[in-house]
Amino acid sequence: MIKAPSASAKPVGRRLEDICLDDKVLRHLPTESLSDLSKKGVPDSVTRRQVHGACFSEVTLSPLRNPRLVAVSRDVMQLLDLDPLQANRLEFLDVMSGAVKLPGSRPAAHCYAGYQFGHFSGQLGDGAAKYLGELVNEKNGQRWELQLKGAGPTPYSRNADGRKVLRSTLREFLCSEAMHGLGIPTTRALAVVCSDSRVPRDLQYNGNVIMERCAVACRVAPTFLRFGSFEIFKPQDPFTGFEGPSHGLEGAMLADMVDFAVKEYFPSLWRCHVGRTASEKVGGEEKRENAAFVSNHETSSNKTSATIASTAPIIASSSSSHLAPEVRRRMFLDFVLESTRRTASLVAAWQSVGFVHGVLNTDNMSLIGCTLDYGPFAFMDHFDPDHISNGSDDRGRYRYKTQPQICRWNCEMFAEALSSILLPAPPPSSSEETTLSLSLSEEREFESLLAQWDRELRRTMRSMGKGIGRERERMRGGDEKGGKPLLPFSSAVEDEAIPIPDRLIKSAVQVKAIVQCVYDAEYDRVYGQLMRRKLGLEAEMLEKEEEEKEKEKNGGYGSCDEVKRDEIQRDEIKKDEAIIEGLMHVMAETGSDFTNTFRRLHRLFPRALAMEEEENEKNEKNEKNEKNEKDEKDETNETNKKRKGWTNNAEQVLQSILDLCATPVELSQRAAPKIPPATLMAILTAQKRDPQILRELGLPQEVFNEQLRKMVRSREIAELPLNQQRQANSDLWTPWIQKFLDHLDQKLDQEVTQKQQKKRENGGGGPREHEEGKEGKAASEESEEEQLKESWRKWQARRERTMKQVNPRFVLRNWIAQRAIEKAEKGDFGEVRRVLAILADPFSEDDQEDILTAAATAAAVEEAAAAAVTAQNNSEIQNDDVAGGNPGDSGLGTLGGSESVYSLFPPKILEYSNPEQEKQGVTPNPNDDDDDNGHDAEQDPKAKTIEAEAGERKTELKEKEKGKEQLRKMTV
Repeated sequence: MIKAPSASAKPVGRRLEDICLDDKVLRHLPTESLSDLSKKGVPDSVTRRQVHGACFSEVTLSPLRNPRLVAVSRDVMQLLDLDPLQANRLEFLDVMSGAVKLPGSRPAAHCYAGYQFGHFSGQLGDGAAKYLGELVNEKNGQRWELQLKGAGPTPYSRNADGRKVLRSTLREFLCSEAMHGLGIPTTRALAVVCSDSRVPRDLQYNGNVIMERCAVACRVAPTFLRFGSFEIFKPQDPFTGFEGPSHGLEGAMLADMVDFAVKEYFPSLWRCHVGRTASEKVGGEEKRENAAFVSNHETSSNKTSATIASTAPIIASSSSSHLAPEVRRRMFLDFVLESTRRTASLVAAWQSVGFVHGVLNTDNMSLIGCTLDYGPFAFMDHFDPDHISNGSDDRGRYRYKTQPQICRWNCEMFAEALSSILLPAPPPSSSEETTLSLSLSEEREFESLLAQWDRELRRTMRSMGKGIGRERERMRGGDEKGGKPLLPFSSAVEDEAIPIPDRLIKSAVQVKAIVQCVYDAEYDRVYGQLMRRKLGLEAEMLEKEEEEKEKEKNGGYGSCDEVKRDEIQRDEIKKDEAIIEGLMHVMAETGSDFTNTFRRLHRLFPRALAMEEEENEKNEKNEKNEKNEKDEKDETNETNKKRKGWTNNAEQVLQSILDLCATPVELSQRAAPKIPPATLMAILTAQKRDPQILRELGLPQEVFNEQLRKMVRSREIAELPLNQQRQANSDLWTPWIQKFLDHLDQKLDQEVTQKQQKKRENGGGGPREHEEGKEGKAASEESEEEQLKESWRKWQARRERTMKQVNPRFVLRNWIAQRAIEKAEKGDFGEVRRVLAILADPFSEDDQEDILTAAATAAAVEEAAAAAVTAQNNSEIQNDDVAGGNPGDSGLGTLGGSESVYSLFPPKILEYSNPEQEKQGVTPNPNDDDDDNGHDAEQDPKAKTIEAEAGERKTELKEKEKGKEQLRKMTV
């Protein structure tokens, strides 16, 4: 039982004792209850078994011994409308460690199946994660599912112990919050708790077992349903021999499961097909998707209302069974396509930041399109399309460059799992074989209609153009008013859609073809848009007000009609794609740092602007009358003369990028063959004596030859001197930069020409007719030239702003995570909190020290408030003692001082931005920021100063948020 503290301070959010979880998922989906176990003869809730006919199994929590709070996400606390000061309470620690259940909580483990490394593996399920319940944010109605990962075994733990170690738990905690900061849909993490309990782990799978510290993470998401949730009905796989645990029950369960998923997580689709009902409205607002995780580019204070706070049924009808069969099938198909679209958009976002998931099995693919289950992930340092982050992925199935294709295949498997409800039932008089294939004429008709729909779909996507703010809402599956979904498939959803009749959708082959069409169109659109913005090729060149007025004047398509605008966009996209492909090729060849290369490219100016800047610098030098200026020869200028159209600015950017390229040793290691060179040479020698040796080893000749080529290439790179390697990299980068400059010059000319034409149309251009003579003409020309240069500068400023808003400055590199983990394993959690503070705003241009100081200041204000609450509680406790009261009824742990349960950002935080202090062993005085003398924080002038600084900082952050609004309105 959670006891309420007797504090009178006004909380920022809810207290723990104000929370009551809901078990809506368990009430709507088949659940194996604890009372059912005795009837089945199961001794306990964690007995490993095949769970038949259930989506969840009730379990018990296994708390940690002597838990300690490692870190907590204050942003997630606000997301759940929880007072951040609740993290300082001992009861919060008990809840996060699994020792205490919140009211209404029904712990359960999710049953699912899935394909692992391309092969169906039968029943899988949550072996360590346990559903607690759903928490509804009463301020906006958003519903969030809570999980404890690492809280003990479940029926799906197989041979594992159901525990997670601190190492993997911290990686997931930091990466989920880092992905949120990047604006990529993801599950969230509320807190991490570690303990003195230890479990054996074999890190390298080589028999060297070590004992690692146990930990528990509290994960948060709108839902943890996944593709594998619907694969529990799969029949026996002919290759692996496995079948889903609920095979044979799809007729009784599958349609109802999909009904629940559509109503709860895709309500726009439900409204389109089933219609609105009175119960869909609460407080005058229609129900909308819980889109806070989708539109992570918005600030938490700005997120729209999403779900109903009531636990009553969402709609009057709990099923779509009353619909006509063809309408219901179309709703199910639209559901698959919307989930596919969100997945494609998610993967495009991964690719744009160099993220490698590592384990893209179907059981790790979220139903609602968010990043799920962080395992052996990685943010690439040096770009390598073949980068593999999973050490057990021997064949490279889940490497970086194959992620889009693998996720599309996963979507196809998801559609296949639902094929029994997507396809019309065969006529009773017909055999199954005659209804599973199309005739030749039907195949041609289907392909024609699908191609026509694909063209219309891509045209519609291109017509979105730069309307990112408006598109943001459509990306959620419906517009702000809960209207039509982005990708309507049937005419029942949108009259303008090109319908494909049911008679042409007879098997999973046709469904998969439709899924491929949607996935490819959405991936190409989102990936192309993100990459163009990363290079500043899709900056919104018109001011927002002017653009909106122009769209209204021309029917929503600016200064061009629909057809002409589509043609222009198509041509521009092709040119942009050529630039992007060339860049990725050069980055791969030179091993350039993925994140920082894009950050350096925002410094590259179009030639006109670069030459204008060089001219200004030259004039400044002449004004200063520098001596011997004519005799000095700039080596850079001499180099530039040999390159047509090369500027000093381009040379500076080139040299800065060359500094980011991989060394010969790093490139050699990357190019090394998987088979050790000694083994390759031994096989090569043996092959001369026995030509059949490769067949006996099961090694194809082409694979062996490829490994030999890699071995030779690796040795050549390793022997290359650094200066030659740098020159080789320069020879690769220079032609691309030249093409990129040509492309920028063209875009700049188009922008300036359009503005001048518009100005003339408005009567504001041309020479000043009222001025006469040469002086008037010269003044007019000078004025126009200055206006032209000002246009150049504004264009470049907008381009730089766009690039900075989509190219992160900070990502969770492996060495950063590993350093935080190593310190945490020694009991120092400060590094985890410092990394969390920096990753919260990865696009910030502020100095690291400023970022950390701001976080420390905010935490200090909270600590001061907590100290005031503690002082007041202590005073009340003393009064209760005098009156014979029980001091234990306060329910609060000790706050502040040397025995503080949890300090979000300790004073040592400033070490992060001053590594020299760390080298010299200099540690900031812990009393610099903490009031350890028991002073009343409200009377302490130091606390007042902190509060004043925090207020100023809050104002600055608000101003920063305005500048980052475009990023917050990105796609995905």
